[in-house]
Amino acid sequence: MIYEIRVMNDGILNLIINILLLAIAVYAILDVIYEKNTEGFFFQKINIRGYILITCAFLVIVVNFYKDGRTEREIENYNSAKLNFDAQLQRSQKELQISQDKLYSLQSSTKDIILKLIDSGYINRTKGSDIALEDYNLQIGDSLRKVIDRINRNTVNPRLSLAHSNAGSGRSVYLDKVKNSHVLKIKLVSRGATSYNAKLYSYLVNTNFTNYSIIQSDTLFRGDTLIAPDITKTVNIYLTPEAIKKNNLMVVLMGTFTKDVEGKHLISYHQSFKFDFKKNKYRGGVSNFEYQDFVKYLKDIKNIEDDNFDTSLN
Repeated sequence: MIYEIRVMNDGILNLIINILLLAIAVYAILDVIYEKNTEGFFFQKINIRGYILITCAFLVIVVNFYKDGRTEREIENYNSAKLNFDAQLQRSQKELQISQDKLYSLQSSTKDIILKLIDSGYINRTKGSDIALEDYNLQIGDSLRKVIDRINRNTVNPRLSLAHSNAGSGRSVYLDKVKNSHVLKIKLVSRGATSYNAKLYSYLVNTNFTNYSIIQSDTLFRGDTLIAPDITKTVNIYLTPEAIKKNNLMVVLMGTFTKDVEGKHLISYHQSFKFDFKKNKYRGGVSNFEYQDFVKYLKDIKNIEDDNFDTSLN
């Protein structure tokens, strides 16, 4: 058999308490408001002062009960609105992820079509040139292909960084609350081109730049994320109780991404900044932080695989 436990709401509980207090007050002054020697029934023996006192107390109880009920309705309306807002936010995030996936697919298919057209044109031009030069016993080498490959490798590299906010556009790093959890939100942006196959790790570090103490570490991207150019990507770090109590921790972001869909051209990414969790304030970048030493420290404590990061970071 399943027993259902129902918790009494605050309004009913306060009503019961007020009625008990009224009974105690009436009992305490019963000799003052109740005239025993007067003839009549019980209620006829209560004098005018008693009725005034009881009436005032009853009105106070009614007013308090009404206020409690209104407060509970306001709380219920707030909770309902918050649930609706959270649901809309989740839908918006899902729609954004679907849009990014479609953009990724479109970029990939468009690139394949362009490469096929280039290859087809290149082959046709090479064949025509070879036929035209056969009479002279000359042959075109594959230098055109080498030039094309070199151009592809030297195209503009995407640059991953914090999305520094303009006036009125919000902060790039800030604390928020998601379902009673403290969350550090970080806005990233890819400048110049799309960042493909992003892997990203975060570390909350307490350091004097000689010794490190990692308070919390998280994996933010697992290599299946793309960040379109100049479109803000927000990542969430759900904070532990230990982290939220700290004043100035250093936040270290490290990882890799590629400038091509196939993942052939790998680019290292690292960024660090100070953040005051008690005041919810971004304290700026850390210029004297040595990433090489930190990567070595991470490898020594076996927090990451040896091939996750490029140890030649500057």
